[in-house]
Amino acid sequence: MNPATAIKVGKTAIKVAKKMKELYDIDQRKRVVFNKDFFSGTFREKVMINGQERVVPDFRNDDFQIIDRRVTIFATGDRDPFCDASSFSPEKILTIDLMRASATHDAIYQYQEDIAKAWGWPVEDVRELADHAHGNELQHEARKQSSAPMRILGEVVAHVAHFCTRTFGGIYHRTHAGRNAVVAALVLCAAGCAEIPQVFDPSDERPDYEIHFTASGPSAAGAAGGGRDRAGASIGGALAEQDSGRATEISAPAKTTADAVEFSLLQWAWGGFDGAGARPVDGCRIGGLSVGSHGMGCAWEAGGCEMLGASSRSDAACLACLFVRGADGAWRGGKFDWISTSRTTRDFKNIGAGYGGWPKDAVGTAREFAFVIVSEDGRRRSNVITCGR
Repeated sequence: MNPATAIKVGKTAIKVAKKMKELYDIDQRKRVVFNKDFFSGTFREKVMINGQERVVPDFRNDDFQIIDRRVTIFATGDRDPFCDASSFSPEKILTIDLMRASATHDAIYQYQEDIAKAWGWPVEDVRELADHAHGNELQHEARKQSSAPMRILGEVVAHVAHFCTRTFGGIYHRTHAGRNAVVAALVLCAAGCAEIPQVFDPSDERPDYEIHFTASGPSAAGAAGGGRDRAGASIGGALAEQDSGRATEISAPAKTTADAVEFSLLQWAWGGFDGAGARPVDGCRIGGLSVGSHGMGCAWEAGGCEMLGASSRSDAACLACLFVRGADGAWRGGKFDWISTSRTTRDFKNIGAGYGGWPKDAVGTAREFAFVIVSEDGRRRSNVITCGR
C-alpha cells in the first residue's frame, strides 16, 4: 500500500472507528431472529487454516448446518437467537451491508467448541475458519457496490473487521471486554491491510430477518413465552425491536445487584434437587427476568455459567431453578431444567409434565416469580432475581 493510499485508508478507518464506538453499547443488545432458512454460501474444497490445508467436514444442529461444505442458516423459530449482528458496528455503513456476513460467522463462533470436538480440530482453527469466512463475505459485499469509492470503503471495512476478529474475536466472545482495544485496532490495522485468505464463497441470497434488542447487557437473551410474535411484539416484554431503522424500547426491570428475595426463603419443594446450601459467586449476576405462560427468560449482567462449572458458553451444565409465590406468601419451587450461558430462555414443558413433583398449574397460579442458576453440585449460584405476573 503506497503512502497516499495508506493515509486515505487511515482517515476512513478513524471515521468508521468513531461511528462504531458510538454505537457499541446499543449494539451489544442486538439479536437477529431469522424468519426463514437461508443458504449463506459454500466453503471451498480446500481451505488453508493455521498453515494446514483442510477439508471442511459436515456439521448440523438446530441453528445451522454445513453439508457438503454448503452452509444453511435455519429459521430461529422459538429458539434463543445465536446471532448478534455486526459485533462492533451498525448493520450498514452507507450502502455496505454488514449484517448478512455475521450469520455464518456467529453460528460457527457460538458452537466452536462443539464443532471442534466433532471435527477433531483445535478450537482456534475453527475460530480462524469463521473469521476468514466473515472477511470473505464482507469482501463479496464490497465488490457488489456500484461506485468505486464504495467498493474501496467496503474493502477497508472488510480488512478492518477481519483484523479485529482475528486479533480480538476470541477475547470478545469470551469476555465482551475488548471494545476499547478493538476500536484502537480499527486505526492501527489501516497501516497494513493483509490479504484475507479465501475459504468461503458467499451466496447472493438475502436473509429474511428481524433485529430485536435484549433488555440489557452483552449476553442478554431473548424473552420467554414460547417465541416471538412476527408482528413485532416480544412475549414477556424483555425485548424491543428495530423495524426499518426505527427502534422501539420496551421497559425492562431495573438492574439486579444482589438477591431480590432472601435466598433462605426459597423452599426447594420440587425438581428433585436441594440447592439450599449454594453460595453466591461474586461477578455471576443475572437480571431482567421475564416469565410467560410457556417459558421464561433472563439476561446475563456479569459472568456466566462458566463461573459455576460449565466448560463453555454452550455447555448446559447448570440448573435453572424457578420459584413461585403463592397466596400464602411462601416461595416454593426448584430445578425445572438445565441451562447454559448462551441459552437464557427456558420453556416450561418439564413443569407441565409434572417433572420432579412440580404442580402442573404452578406457573399459572403464581403471584410472583423468582429465579436463580445453581451449579450442578449445588455449591455455587448466581444472584436471585424476581418479577411479577
